[in-house]
Amino acid sequence: MAQRPPRRSPLPALALVTISLALWGRLPAQLEIPGFDPQRAIDELRRAARELPYVMPDELAFGREPSGGAVQDVLPKHRAALVAVGNLAWQPERLVALLADGEPMVRLLAAYGLYRSTDARFLPALAGLADDSAEVPARIRFAGLGGDDEFERVHREHPEYAVTMVGGAVRMWLAQWHGPAPESPEFAPWCTQQQELAPTADCLRLKLLLATGGSMNAHGWQPHALLEVFSAAARAPRGAAELAQIALFQDRYPYLQNVYPDIEAHLLFAARRLGRDNVLRVLRGEAPVIDGAPLARESFAGFEPGFATFVLDRPAAVGLEPADADALLRLGREAARLDCFRAAALLRPADALAILRETLAPAADPFTHHRQAACATLLWDLAGPAAEDLLTEWFHREPPGPIRVQPDRREEFAKHLLERYGAADRRLFAALVADARFDRIPPFALLGIVRTLNLTSFEPVVPDERLGGVWHPLGIDRAIEKPDAAATAFPAETAELLARLAEFRAASRARTAGWLPAGRPATGR
Repeated sequence: MAQRPPRRSPLPALALVTISLALWGRLPAQLEIPGFDPQRAIDELRRAARELPYVMPDELAFGREPSGGAVQDVLPKHRAALVAVGNLAWQPERLVALLADGEPMVRLLAAYGLYRSTDARFLPALAGLADDSAEVPARIRFAGLGGDDEFERVHREHPEYAVTMVGGAVRMWLAQWHGPAPESPEFAPWCTQQQELAPTADCLRLKLLLATGGSMNAHGWQPHALLEVFSAAARAPRGAAELAQIALFQDRYPYLQNVYPDIEAHLLFAARRLGRDNVLRVLRGEAPVIDGAPLARESFAGFEPGFATFVLDRPAAVGLEPADADALLRLGREAARLDCFRAAALLRPADALAILRETLAPAADPFTHHRQAACATLLWDLAGPAAEDLLTEWFHREPPGPIRVQPDRREEFAKHLLERYGAADRRLFAALVADARFDRIPPFALLGIVRTLNLTSFEPVVPDERLGGVWHPLGIDRAIEKPDAAATAFPAETAELLARLAEFRAASRARTAGWLPAGRPATGR
């Protein structure tokens, strides 16, 4: 077992907390809350600290409840501990004082309360605990996956897993701010920036992380906390506020519409309020100009990528005009950004074929090759049959190297055709499948295409159990990339794999043959 570092005395932490308080200035006057007894709240926190069986710092970092074995026994004590922390959040200076408590678990819970406050004034105080080597009971995530027996075995054989250091947990929580390490010379200036420019992008992202539990799964989100994040973003300086709201919620607003039905319209209004010129400035990486003066970059740095995603998906709705397409194309070529080409095509749909042809050229970068699917689907939507030859060549073009990005670009495009399911969509899909080059489609792309094709009829093209049974000892991709080596090492399994893939291609061609114009032969090489 690795040797544990000695327990550190709380006295240095007290000195660091005192210095931190002096550096950041005097805290606001203590709040008077009717019926609130601060000493009783402190006693409750200390009692919770004594009774809490263990902590999982990573789950606390995202505001999640504990997982693993014996959860039912832990949850009441876990919740009691968080209630105790929350009771003191109204008077955070009392939590600061507890950072120097003699009990490690009390210090840990106090630090957690300050982290959850997302108040930048407490960053220096939290940094004072970053080197606290005192240990508290811990439970690692994987230890609970096998149930209580597995938990006991792992902790019996590896007792070092049963503890975590207070400082390690605090460092984990500080890292969620995306700032420099506490011992870095950049930490103090960064803290000052976080306090003076509040709310910063770092702070707002942390608030969003906590409100969503660090997950894009809307189940378990806290709508009231999400709206509080939205409100906090609106309190940023003019210009930064619009950028912040759009950047933070551009990928989450559909889930919030049952709480805030007008949120999409609000985000669109925020983009239009910035103005067309400022939208283009931000896309170019320049500062927006507010009331005749450029906005301080420190106040909005970090919001640009999310803002650009929102704007380039709906350029006309945010106030861009057809004349702006040329500026977007220049930016797309300079920065190799395919989303700029897509936005230009949306602004000038009549020129979509000329604009998007460039995005479907052979790409050396595998990820650019993968992102071409979005351009291909838009080109088909805007140009239709006029783009059929170009899209057929792109669909069957060999990738620049082994690409295992899921879903495959061809699978994405095929899914788009089958979801629209118009006559032209079916005709193009059938032509792609009838093409002789369809025999070289990567296996996982073929499986995805067949699964989507199954959804177009009550009778599946290939039953799911046949699709799910595809397997090879070397891995399907590797067996297809190196068929001679696969056949030598595993002849029976390789023959079975090739036979199944041939079966799936034949079934797809048989199902879609009626979608082709009469007498149209298979094409390709």
